[in-house]
Amino acid sequence: MSDSKIPMMGTVWGRWKVVAASPRAGFWVCRCTCGKEREVLGTGLRRGSSRSCGCWTEDRKAKYRKAVMTHGMSRTPTYATWYTMHRRCSEAKFKDFPFYGGRGIKVCERWNSFENFLADMGMRPPGQTLDRKNNDGNYEPGNCQWATHRIQMNNTRRNRYLTYAGKTMSLSEWAREVGISPQCLGARLRLLHWSLGKALGFEGKP
Repeated sequence: MSDSKIPMMGTVWGRWKVVAASPRAGFWVCRCTCGKEREVLGTGLRRGSSRSCGCWTEDRKAKYRKAVMTHGMSRTPTYATWYTMHRRCSEAKFKDFPFYGGRGIKVCERWNSFENFLADMGMRPPGQTLDRKNNDGNYEPGNCQWATHRIQMNNTRRNRYLTYAGKTMSLSEWAREVGISPQCLGARLRLLHWSLGKALGFEGKP
């Protein structure tokens, strides 16, 4: 379906509202909540790469500057985590945006305030980073935890979970369990087409 046939009139995308079709193919005339109008590419609206005329970013920066002035923690790892969390979910030019905001991952409204984030999560423990328990879920209380790199790797959306003898673990965890590398275990399963029991060394001899 061409972009011109997709029903866009009157729809809202971030701070944009589609108010008219543009004579330029693929573009729509949009009005921002601040009152400015601009032609915006339809695919940019649907992907979330354009969410306002620019006032959203400026408002957020002003909010961050105010936070720096009030809580005095702008140089702490906890604040850096909170700041990066927002950037990866809302700044289309940020290097990690395609894996977060580009996938529809959002930050809950409560965590627009650093003070609320700190109250819910506490200070970031040394050697740990912010992890979402449900990798397709949003950044919000109940779905986030401070976690080590190993826990985060086990929680990746690309991870593979395997069950043997009633026990389920990630491929990496099984590899550590039997003393081989994840690459070796993966090769036994994918390339040699061994059963899981044989690949783990529990059935027969490799």
